[in-house]
Amino acid sequence: SLIKNLFKSTIGMTMPQSYGSLPTQETEPGVDVVPASEDVDISATIKKVMGKTAIIVSLGVGIVVASFALPGSSPDPDRLTLLSKSGSSDAEHWPPSLHTLFNVAPPYPVTTAAASEAGWVKIDDPCNPLLGEAWLLQGERARNSSATLYFSPEVEGTPGHVTGIEVDYYGYIEDKLVGTYFSEAKTAKDGTYHSVSLALRDIEKYDLCDTKKPLAGGNDAYVAIGPDMANTMVPSTETDPELESSWKEGSCLHGMGTHWFSDAVSGKDLTLKTENTVPIVPMYNTYGDKKIAGVFFMATDRKQNWDFEACPIEGSPMEVVTCNCFVQKNCNFWDKSPGLLEALEPPFYMCNNMCGDCAFSGTKDGYFSTMHWFFQDAAATVSCPSGKEKCREGAGEAH
Repeated sequence: SLIKNLFKSTIGMTMPQSYGSLPTQETEPGVDVVPASEDVDISATIKKVMGKTAIIVSLGVGIVVASFALPGSSPDPDRLTLLSKSGSSDAEHWPPSLHTLFNVAPPYPVTTAAASEAGWVKIDDPCNPLLGEAWLLQGERARNSSATLYFSPEVEGTPGHVTGIEVDYYGYIEDKLVGTYFSEAKTAKDGTYHSVSLALRDIEKYDLCDTKKPLAGGNDAYVAIGPDMANTMVPSTETDPELESSWKEGSCLHGMGTHWFSDAVSGKDLTLKTENTVPIVPMYNTYGDKKIAGVFFMATDRKQNWDFEACPIEGSPMEVVTCNCFVQKNCNFWDKSPGLLEALEPPFYMCNNMCGDCAFSGTKDGYFSTMHWFFQDAAATVSCPSGKEKCREGAGEAH
């Protein structure tokens, strides 16, 4: 299913625009916002990675490029219609859809009906009143599919809606954050893990375990980190004063939005120590509706599977990702990159999400990993100022 895999590989077109260099130029007041427009020769890259096989699929690649908008472009009505018909969206509820970074994979389901069709299975755990009913891909908790989706119950044929997300971290975590953001250690077939959870509904207003009546729609955006621990509220709009008082503004990246970081010890005054960094980073549609566009889960070591012998970190980021994820087929739920360096070395490094001086410390192996979840089709709807990564005036203070 080579064409199918290539169909998913829009990340190759966009990764160079998003993680290639540290933003150093501040946006001028009144600067026009325009969509990304850098052209990328997909066919040439596939030929480099796959050799003669690429000739057979060149036509298919052309169709992919024509069908899927680049980050920052205007919404693609055909694609949005397709998502709606596939059952991967639900306009009556928030979030109406769930997307991966640059739509490198199909949208995650937001209803129990779509989840069943996509191979997710409700497990036997009791309903969690803070998150909902737990569903796992193929009903199995595993290192390579390390996310749990929570839904409200299906009631008399009315599908439940997504109410929470939980990501399992196998291997290294920041022990200092256990009990605030990371759960205590748990064990599954692939070993020991700790979880970070997001609540997407306010339990003061909604009963997430009600089996007598369907979950009501019309809800406002709501994100809470670790609802059974720190219960850190993430502002739903960039205009909320709480965002600026508790979070530090970072860079605006095409197809993602403006990143904001927080420190478990010092809030917006970041220590830049990984042991203190809140492991959820929200992103906002600054130059659009100013609402939260998505979040990423952050790990402080490499979580992605990577065959460095077959796919060394050489050449363009597009070539590297295509080799490991779509030729070797090694990738798991974490974002499709070999990791983001702690050091300021392109093409993949964490400080590219920050503004001005940045010097993180404390990762296990010199790398971060991220897992993005978008509450809208950010690749098609979220733009940043002209050029590449930019920082707003005043956001680039030295750390």
